[in-house]
Amino acid sequence: MKFLSLILFAILGILPLKTGGTDKFSKSEEQVYICHYKWGIVDADVAKAHFKIKASGNGYDTHLYGHTDKIFDKLFKVRENFRSHFDAATLRSETFSRDAEEGKYRCSNDFTFLWDKGYIDARVWSIKKGDRKYTFKLEPGMTDVSTLLPLFRCIDMEKVTPGEPMTVKIAMDTDISDLIFKYIGEEEKDIKGLGVTKVRKFSLSITSGNVFDTRNPVLIYATLKDNVPVAFEVPLRVGRVEGHIESSTKVLK
Repeated sequence: MKFLSLILFAILGILPLKTGGTDKFSKSEEQVYICHYKWGIVDADVAKAHFKIKASGNGYDTHLYGHTDKIFDKLFKVRENFRSHFDAATLRSETFSRDAEEGKYRCSNDFTFLWDKGYIDARVWSIKKGDRKYTFKLEPGMTDVSTLLPLFRCIDMEKVTPGEPMTVKIAMDTDISDLIFKYIGEEEKDIKGLGVTKVRKFSLSITSGNVFDTRNPVLIYATLKDNVPVAFEVPLRVGRVEGHIESSTKVLK
């Protein structure tokens, strides 16, 4: 995963979940986020992420799409396209797909979560290694990138203790990865487009990799109503990314 996909991967996800939490979603809604990069004299909006969710069948279809702005495509073009379907009653992922373009690199995922059989049936393709098939053992709470944002909004805050670590397992490409989050507490934050807003603050610690600054956590800020992420701060080994919500079809206040 390259720059933008790592950011998208990092700003999403948390447990425990609240039964019936899907009442927090509209039948169809969309949020758009701006990613702003700072390093030396560089201080510019470099990318956008679009998240859509829509009621479908037994649950919800999700679509998470991230892309660099056209001016930065000439330097390093990134397109990340995630789709999933999850069950409304169990909040379990059922299908997941990914199509990615990162410079000259291309890859794709097609996953089916077979909970009754206890494994994920996965097909992974990349321009370097071609088509491969995998099976991953399913564990409680395992999910995919595109379903993470809905899960974030279904957190049962009554079961969350500030400072206590919480783990989410994510299946993507050929790996199962652990993300470890902590709820810090409530605070007021001045967010572009929203003004001074009371939010919940979360941290995400990343201990490996060559993109993130592993000494400092990613910070995520979400609304008190429905836990919609509205801002994030991502420290990198070179520079940092600050993001905020640009638009939402759901009322945030």
